Amino acid sequence: REPGWLARPHTRLERRFAAFHRANPHVYHEFERRALQLHAAGARRIGAKAVAERIRWDIKIRTLGDESKINNSYTALYARLLIHHHPELADVIETRARKERAA
Repeated sequence: REPGWLARPHTRLERRFAAFHRANPHVYHEFERRALQLHAAGARRIGAKAVAERIRWDIKIRTLGDESKINNSYTALYARLLIHHHPELADVIETRARKERAA
C-alpha cells in the first residue's frame, strides 16, 4: 500500500515523482534492496543521497522519462517511501520536515 502523498499527490514535486515512480518501479526496488542490505550489515545511519548516487552510477540500471536516473529532488521522497514500507528504518534514515506547497 502506498502513502497518501504518493496515491494522491498534491504538489508539483509529488506529481512528478509519482509519474517517475510508475514508469520506473525498479528504481525504488533497487533503492530498497540497497538500503535493506546496508541495514542488515549493521549500518546505524543510511544516507538516502548515498544510496541514490550509487544507483545513478550503476550502468545496468536504466530509467524512462527523466534525464538523470534519479532526480536529486526525488531522493527524499524515496527515503520517505522506504520508511513507509519499512518503519524499522525510521531511526536509521534521517528525514527533514517537508515544506508543503500545493501547485
